Amino acid sequence: MRQVFDKIDANKDGKISLEELSWLFKKLGKDVKDKEVEEVMKAAGTDLDGFISFKEFMDMHKRGVTECDIKTAFKMFDSDGDGRIGAGEVREVMEKIGESCSLDECERMVRGADFDRTGWWAWRIS
Repeated sequence: MRQVFDKIDANKDGKISLEELSWLFKKLGKDVKDKEVEEVMKAAGTDLDGFISFKEFMDMHKRGVTECDIKTAFKMFDSDGDGRIGAGEVREVMEKIGESCSLDECERMVRGADFDRTGWWAWRIS
């Protein structure tokens, strides 16, 4: 989780700003409005200082991940919208956020979640 936080905290000041969160959404190809980013900041930044500290980041994850959160994350990776995530789609997202990841590494990630052994991470999203 620290690595994820540090990746979003682009200026390395120990907190995630509104601009850094907006950058993340844009890098992931999500066209979100400033108001939506502000709502995420308010939900995560419980001390209301306008930033998300690492403690707040962890607290947000401890509160639990909802099915809606999982669906949203899945859709970010499922670039062709077919309900499956392949290694190529994982690699595409990793590159968008500036992480180098070989196709072999991405295939291993997918295999870790490929419970039906089809070569894809699949989920029916309603």
